[in-house]
Amino acid sequence: MNQHRSSRKFLRRRPPRELLPTKPVDISIEPWFIVQNGYITEEDVLSLKPEERILIDKIIDSKNQGLVSGTLNFHFVHTMYKKGLIYIDVPIEDDDYIVVPPLEGFVMNRVSHIH
Repeated sequence: MNQHRSSRKFLRRRPPRELLPTKPVDISIEPWFIVQNGYITEEDVLSLKPEERILIDKIIDSKNQGLVSGTLNFHFVHTMYKKGLIYIDVPIEDDDYIVVPPLEGFVMNRVSHIH
């Protein structure tokens, strides 16, 4: 087992950028999510439709407060999210209850014993 761990395959580390997805993953954007502006270049703005430009201006004018996605055009929000021009914040309050389901088919081979 120790020999397998020290093999060259495991010593090679890939740069973190290679591990990131090349485009945003498909997500369900709920009406209460907060829309924030991402990294928007001048070239990006020139390639947008007029309605999308208006939406980007609204988001930028919100002074980093973001806008609730339910108040915006659903189609344009998804389109600009896929282009990487906006990102989504999920507001979580102190009294929210979050459940993380167990991993399906996960087998833990090692258990740490803390004494």
